[in-house]
Amino acid sequence: MAIQTIIIIGIPLWLIAWKMYTTIKLLTNEINYFSKEIKGVVENMERLNSQVQVHESKIKALENK
Repeated sequence: MAIQTIIIIGIPLWLIAWKMYTTIKLLTNEINYFSKEIKGVVENMERLNSQVQVHESKIKALENK
């Protein structure tokens, strides 16, 4: 009786736990991927912002002449 109870209850619980583990692992991988993507976008925006500031200073210098 005890072995049957372990089999009836334990196997579904193990399957649920395994599914939760794989889902969390997949979500973690997705979060890490998008984190890297967002970091790249932020770096590009910072680079473009610095280029805009350089051009703005050149325009101001030309306007003051």
